[in-house]
Amino acid sequence: MLAFVRRAGVACPRDRIWLLGAVLLGLASGGCGFPKYEFELGVGGGSGAGAAAGDGGSSGSSGGASGEAGAGATDSGAGGVAGSGVAAGAGGALPACAAVAGSGGTLALPIHCTNGKKDGDETGPDCGGRVCGTCFHTESCQHDTDCISNVCTAASTCAPLFDLQFKAIIADRNSNTLEFQLRLSYLGAPPLALNSVLLRYYFARGDVADPVVPFATQALLNGGISLAPQTQWKLVRVLPDPVALADSYLEISFSGSRALIQGDVVELSQSIQNGSAAGRLFDQFTHYSFQNVTSYTPDEKVTVYRQGKLSWGTPPLYSQPQQCFFTAVNFAGDAFSASGLDYLAGTASIVQFDGAVMHDTSGLVPAPDPAYVPMLQSAIVLDAASATLSVPNGTYWVYPYLVTGNGANVADLLIQGVSVTSFAAETIAGGAAWAKVGPYPVTVKQNQLVLAASGGALRIAGIELYAAAP
Repeated sequence: MLAFVRRAGVACPRDRIWLLGAVLLGLASGGCGFPKYEFELGVGGGSGAGAAAGDGGSSGSSGGASGEAGAGATDSGAGGVAGSGVAAGAGGALPACAAVAGSGGTLALPIHCTNGKKDGDETGPDCGGRVCGTCFHTESCQHDTDCISNVCTAASTCAPLFDLQFKAIIADRNSNTLEFQLRLSYLGAPPLALNSVLLRYYFARGDVADPVVPFATQALLNGGISLAPQTQWKLVRVLPDPVALADSYLEISFSGSRALIQGDVVELSQSIQNGSAAGRLFDQFTHYSFQNVTSYTPDEKVTVYRQGKLSWGTPPLYSQPQQCFFTAVNFAGDAFSASGLDYLAGTASIVQFDGAVMHDTSGLVPAPDPAYVPMLQSAIVLDAASATLSVPNGTYWVYPYLVTGNGANVADLLIQGVSVTSFAAETIAGGAAWAKVGPYPVTVKQNQLVLAASGGALRIAGIELYAAAP
């Protein structure tokens, strides 16, 4: 992780954390990349390169988001290699993970880039020039590259492409539900393809119980045209920097051929629900993108991307695990392939489990990619029984798929005897909720990865294992 500089002790409308490095850089070689940790709503595709395992959305065709400023790459796609299952017994060595996904970070900046003044070769206070961050809004510029919009006018001022404003619907500090509205105004001159735009709202799960899912979403163009059929909402979980106020973000993207023209306004309404558990609530006042405002207010900690490039706002610092796909299991069902990954059947020789199996054909919240519906409608029940996977010794990143039941208990998922998350069993928004939880770092020393539950029954539908890079 690279160091970063945050302006301290200065009251200012934005807190610049300049992204001079590649925050999300995915390397496609060797079957490696970022497995996305997300749940989607809506239909159609986003602006990325392809759906990853666990993608939701009724069409399953949505792409991932581009990396942060300067990355020029996507974080979409889990990067699995077809046929990369595990041999019976799995007693051999863990394959080397040579080509890996890069981690995020920023570079420390010279003092003159954070002193609130226009000095050095800056074109505006703390922005522009060769080493400082790009300028927002209508600050002075000399070149397009001085501006976050990449547009420097003949009058030597930046021309913003967007204005993004936030309004809290639920403004309470502590709540099971995050609910807010975003209003995106397009200020540019030429028409802009809506499917080239995506937004990210950053928040922290804290110690809330899973599942955390988006629901009750709405999208309107100019106050009257519904964009919901072309809008996709998904949650992505990341590894936060110790000082970052975000370990997750809600990403909103669009599909279709609609173009925005100057003056168009897209209004987005969002709800995010956690698994209800006594005393375990979101603390919104600690969330990176939240503002305690009930009328529309500019929010530069919500980010907007155009064609994969940052065009509004400042993202927090975070990273993704460096890893390569190793294997996946559909615990209560047959082998299948989806999103470039092969899932072994629950009867595969590497799986040991003799407990109860659950089947539930009711609707799932949020609606997943159809390829994953059979897996999510069946699960093994961790309670008195545990499940064991025989895999080579080594270090892994683990992504379990959990589903709710009709109960009211909150159980902990244990991996190698350590509690990694709590999961509430009740339904959300009238349906059985599901979550792809993780990533969890795990060390296997005796060729056994053991999954168990504490505090009640817990339903686990599947799991993905990625070899951790050295």
